[in-house]
Amino acid sequence: MDTCRYERKNLWVRMAIKVTCRYIWRHHLLWPPTKYLNKNYVSNFQTIINSRKYSMKPKENVDVTNLSSQQTHCIQLAHRGIIRVSGKDAKDFLQNLTTNDMICLDRDCSALYSLMLNVQGRVLYDLILYKQTSTASNQSSNQSFMVEAQLDVIPDIIKDLRKYKIRKKVDIVDVSTEIKTWAILPAAFDELQRCSVEISEPQHVISCNEDPRLKTFGCRLILPDTIHAKDVLRYTTEHHDLETYHKRRFKFGIPEGIKDLPPGNCLPLEANAVWLNGISFDKGCYIGQELTARTHHTGVIRKRIMPLVFESDVTSEVISDELITNSNGKKIGKCRDVLGHYGLGLVRYSDAQGSLLVNQAHKCEAVTPIWWPNL
Repeated sequence: MDTCRYERKNLWVRMAIKVTCRYIWRHHLLWPPTKYLNKNYVSNFQTIINSRKYSMKPKENVDVTNLSSQQTHCIQLAHRGIIRVSGKDAKDFLQNLTTNDMICLDRDCSALYSLMLNVQGRVLYDLILYKQTSTASNQSSNQSFMVEAQLDVIPDIIKDLRKYKIRKKVDIVDVSTEIKTWAILPAAFDELQRCSVEISEPQHVISCNEDPRLKTFGCRLILPDTIHAKDVLRYTTEHHDLETYHKRRFKFGIPEGIKDLPPGNCLPLEANAVWLNGISFDKGCYIGQELTARTHHTGVIRKRIMPLVFESDVTSEVISDELITNSNGKKIGKCRDVLGHYGLGLVRYSDAQGSLLVNQAHKCEAVTPIWWPNL
């Protein structure tokens, strides 16, 4: 009797382990241990992963070797502001609030694209983080980072940061009036051409990096408010207005600001944040991490931010946030922003082929960017 009871107990334990392992392997949280599985099962498991319709593997930047030696455009990004986060606990503080890994700023780069999410895992703000080095001996133990974001929401971001500060040794200061962000873009539009920047006055430059979202998009230059980009670049550049920057951004399909990413209404994977190097799945916990990780491992992202090309010039006041329908009259998404012939929309990718209509009046097409992975 005792033996039968013992065998039944072991049977239930083995069944529980088997179900748990199947769940883990099915959601790709852990690779199945081959010593417990036959070769056919491993082969079939690999085939399932390779045949997934939506691959969520982060897209590496396009490997290009040609750097633009031609004339470039320098554009002051007046719509962007800077927050300085400094102190002994600055790195750990930002690590727990943003989607990307702050360790990368020490190890791999000096600029990082990241997002702040709410507890439901939806985007609040898109950020570009910079590490600021200090030569002062009394600040050697402190860490200082610059947080670039849309200027209009800088007070809201500071309010949210201070809400989570608690007892951490962190100083949060708005320095938007002292520091300005510049974009250095190639004169010709080429999705495979990187922009070459040579600094003539490095003592005036706070930070100069290729755009952390896409290397082929351009470069990011952080300067004091009193310095113009032409004063620190070795080659002559043209100063263009902000429309040039936004049109290039729309062509690439890069969302930016609360108009493209309405706070609390957009998922980070719908904004292509994985492909734009904005999310780390190895860093550990942060606010909104649970839903983001679960969506990533299931691999089903039905809607994405995509570039829109219109047949004629339209204004954002007319069609911003309007419905997008396909040729069959099916609602497939919403238009986020538009400037001239170009715009961005959150659309259902599987239904975005062919001619589309925005607000039942403006014809457009959804274009798949060249930097996207194969879906």
